[in-house]
Amino acid sequence: AVNASCGLPTAVATAPGSAECTSEGGGTVVLDGRDSTDPNSSPGTNDALAAFEWYEDYGEPGQTLLGAGATFPVTLPVGTHRITLRVTNRVDESGRDELTAEVVDTGTPSIEVELEPAVLWPPNHRIVEVDAIVTATDACGAPAVTLVSVDRREPDDAPGGGEGSTSGGVEGGER
Repeated sequence: AVNASCGLPTAVATAPGSAECTSEGGGTVVLDGRDSTDPNSSPGTNDALAAFEWYEDYGEPGQTLLGAGATFPVTLPVGTHRITLRVTNRVDESGRDELTAEVVDTGTPSIEVELEPAVLWPPNHRIVEVDAIVTATDACGAPAVTLVSVDRREPDDAPGGGEGSTSGGVEGGER
């Protein structure tokens, strides 16, 4: 038999200040409610607590139960999240604590450009179509990439007559 409660349970929710995004789903935040207490618990324990429930947007129309447990790892999307821990003791009394968890994306996307063909040969002053294959990756998803311009390393027509007339050596690109 369980004795009547001598007081309400106290929820204590903690989490790191922020978590890094590691996948398209976001980043993992470890929620910790182990410091929650109940006056009916054995000294130095929280054994009178029967349930630890973690919610996002508690009390709002879009309230979501994230999961249960004294500690609970949850993957959240990039952004700031209002998380509530509700602890319930064996006589169905509860206490709540709220925290803010933030998932950030501080990683730099990488970009790779491959040209086809990679080498223009022979040097015969003919226009050759070159395709640029642009690939970008990021831990938190696929970034959008737009090739804005094409440039060349040498002047359109080198000075003097040794190269011949090479004006118009780049079409469809910017100088």
